[in-house]
Amino acid sequence: MITRNRNVNSYRYGFNGMERENEHTQGKYDFGARIYDSRLGRFLSVDRYQKDFAYQTPYLFAQNKPIIGIDVNGDFIEVVTTYSKETQEDRTEIEVATHELILTVKVLDLTTDNNKTANNLKGKNKKTSLAEDYAGALQEELNSLSGEYLKELGSDIDFDLDGKMTKHVFKIKATVEAVTDMSQVNEKDHLQVLVDDVKGKADPKGGGGEAVGLALDGGLISYVEISGGWSMGAFTETGIHELGHNLGQGHDFNSPGNYMSYGKKNHFTPNQWWDIKEQERNGHLNSGSNSEITEDWNWIDNGESSNEKPYIGLDSGDKIPKVVPNTTK
Repeated sequence: MITRNRNVNSYRYGFNGMERENEHTQGKYDFGARIYDSRLGRFLSVDRYQKDFAYQTPYLFAQNKPIIGIDVNGDFIEVVTTYSKETQEDRTEIEVATHELILTVKVLDLTTDNNKTANNLKGKNKKTSLAEDYAGALQEELNSLSGEYLKELGSDIDFDLDGKMTKHVFKIKATVEAVTDMSQVNEKDHLQVLVDDVKGKADPKGGGGEAVGLALDGGLISYVEISGGWSMGAFTETGIHELGHNLGQGHDFNSPGNYMSYGKKNHFTPNQWWDIKEQERNGHLNSGSNSEITEDWNWIDNGESSNEKPYIGLDSGDKIPKVVPNTTK
């Protein structure tokens, strides 16, 4: 028999596909943000999102649910699914799958002093900034969103191997934080930038007009235009719409009122909830970067910030939000 000569100890990757860190001791894995000790089943440093999970130890892995959850770069879980049983009025029992989307968003206000709408919104609560007011409103709205239905989507019924129906419940656990500069933005954060103007046109399938928001599909960067004397509620609706693009969702003009349409918006459809979960499970989200390094000395565009020129007055080599051109004609 022909055999191969191989050294299994030379393979560097193991648990969760992470690289072993065996320089000093055995059994450790480098997750990027933290080192995991497989012998203890714990990280060796605390989770930087520990304040959002005060009910758990900051050293655990994937909320102690390694089968249904992962830690992204040793950081936070993006989608966690838990299962329970529910008894119906007819005394039949169904399985309930609860999918919680964990989302971290940083909000950076780059509107200028000559933006009347932004200035009217700034200091609305006296002691807070526009970014803080917006971040608070966005977080509240995101965390109020939920959806539940019996799957499968086509027939609204989903049977497990035992022939029992399954109800799927979707929730969002969002942490939205206002920042004052790019040094406070981590590479894995979803960054939403408030600007004076989003360049280009809106999708003609939805009626067209001037764009008021822009995002990279499946990416980490989005822009929201603060203009026109609109209310904070209208701006946060745009913000969630753009985050929907970050979550892999395209426009849906067939179902009025969903967040991926235009006009008044207040919900995601069952298909959108399910697709967000599947996009995350298949590793299609959190792609690309939320920042870049400018090579220009000064960016001046009629005294306004935009998705094409976020800052006014820069030094070459400064870290800025990733520039997102609008290609819609």
